[in-house]
Amino acid sequence: MPDRHLAASGGLLAASAPGYDVVRIGLAMYGIVPDGLTVGERHAATAAGLKPILSLRARPVRVTELAAGMGVSYGPTFITSRPSRIATLPLGYADGLPRSLSNKARSWYEGAGPGRRHRGHGRRDDRCHGRSGGSGERG
Repeated sequence: MPDRHLAASGGLLAASAPGYDVVRIGLAMYGIVPDGLTVGERHAATAAGLKPILSLRARPVRVTELAAGMGVSYGPTFITSRPSRIATLPLGYADGLPRSLSNKARSWYEGAGPGRRHRGHGRRDDRCHGRSGGSGERG
């Protein structure tokens, strides 16, 4: 009889995988714990030890100073609440960044200081936008 499996990384880490022969490693192979997963106590150390093996990097193609009340991107879904420095990165859905990440994804900006993480702003299309730091700005 062939091997049977009904679970991937999430089922294994949550300790809810059915007791069949094998488990597909799925996202864990890339060092990622599936979003929203409640990790089982038995596998907490394993999940904590996973480190993402991939990163996506780009240099800004434009940095713009915007006044408070300005929209970011076309069909603006984000309006600045204060003067902001917005960086445009040449990354978008053609690079695998889903439009559903609009106004949600977070980015690290080199030179912004340790631990400086900024939320992406505006509609995600063939490029993405986010605060580039400076002036004490945060996400």
